[in-house]
Amino acid sequence: MENMTQVPKTVSQLIHEIKDLLEGHYLSVKVVGEISNFSRSSSQHFYFSLNDSTAQLAACVFKFSAAKNPIVFTLKEGDKVECVGNISVYPQRGTFQLIISQIKKSGEGDLKQQFEALKTKLFQEGLFSLETKKNIPPRPIKIGVITALQGAALQDFLKVFKLKAFGYSLLISPSLVQGPSAPKSLMMALEKILEYHRKKHPLDVLIFTRGGGSLEDLWAFNDEVLIRKIKESPIPTISAIGHEVDVTLCDYVCDYRVSTPTAAAEFLCSWQIQVSSILEQLKMRMTQSLLLKQKNIEMMNMAFRPERLENIWNKKFQNYLFRLQNTKMLLKRSPLLISIQRQQTFLEKIPQRGQSSLKSLWKLLEQKIKNLEGLLQVISPKNVLKRGYCLAYSLEYVENNQEQKKLLTSVKQCQENAKITLEFWDGERRL
Repeated sequence: MENMTQVPKTVSQLIHEIKDLLEGHYLSVKVVGEISNFSRSSSQHFYFSLNDSTAQLAACVFKFSAAKNPIVFTLKEGDKVECVGNISVYPQRGTFQLIISQIKKSGEGDLKQQFEALKTKLFQEGLFSLETKKNIPPRPIKIGVITALQGAALQDFLKVFKLKAFGYSLLISPSLVQGPSAPKSLMMALEKILEYHRKKHPLDVLIFTRGGGSLEDLWAFNDEVLIRKIKESPIPTISAIGHEVDVTLCDYVCDYRVSTPTAAAEFLCSWQIQVSSILEQLKMRMTQSLLLKQKNIEMMNMAFRPERLENIWNKKFQNYLFRLQNTKMLLKRSPLLISIQRQQTFLEKIPQRGQSSLKSLWKLLEQKIKNLEGLLQVISPKNVLKRGYCLAYSLEYVENNQEQKKLLTSVKQCQENAKITLEFWDGERRL
């Protein structure tokens, strides 16, 4: 009965009291659970539920937190994650959820600790020493590859070789590259490669490759037994696992590391690309040299043709013959005679030159007269009158009652009862 006597609270008051209690107490909590109902909103927020065997908790990763936790972009239904965040109450619905500030896959922290511990151990034993690494042959031809047979890494690797390499030999030893059985599978693939190397044809280099992934996905390449076996390999080894940011112990123990499978292929066939480039340059130079020699030979053949030589000698003979005849003629003429003949020729041409000059002057004058006539026609008043104009005159009498016409240029000059004469182009009319 005492509870009934208390002052009742509104729903909002009660929810806000609960909100203050929860949000004030659970400021930073760490929760482990399995993801379900995973979704991504148009505003780039992530919403999902964290579950265990008996309970469920709503959770959210807002856009600004997602930028700091890129792993959220790879999450999917069923992933087990470890989250750090605070409890937030949503008053409009009377619900609460975990607002996550940090998130990682469950167990990833343990894997990192194992990775660092094993790396330190093997480093102290000298397995990663630069002094013990084998040199990669400068021109590898026989290449061993350990990877997944159906993986994208192998396809990327082969694509580069098909486009840019020649004269190579690839031995592919297929293996699992992910999961609990992967370390054993990788060991078996390595044993097959080493057996082939010992009994049949020695290999120049051995490559371990696969695509990118999480630390858990790449964990097979951190197996201690595998790492030690790689170190004992008599074949120079190359690690091309994951992407630039992915690091495994295989990267440390191998004699050389490249960032991606494609980069590995580019590295191995780089010398062949250089050889191809050199051969192409030599081919171009030889082609140009042969074309130049062919052109020179053709020019020499043209120069020493019998017909051409005969023609040259004939021209020279005619030239000498002409000069000889001209010399004989000059010897027959005295200087005075030559001078008189020149003056005579000059005097004979004077009348012709004068006549020609007069004709030119006459034509020039005729043209000027025609031009002036045309100009007079253009400015003639009668031409203007032909276009519909007329001239107005007033008639005035002067001494002896003689009429005198006065051109009217303004209406003010026109007096009342004045006699007017209009002049058209073809006559006059008196008004």
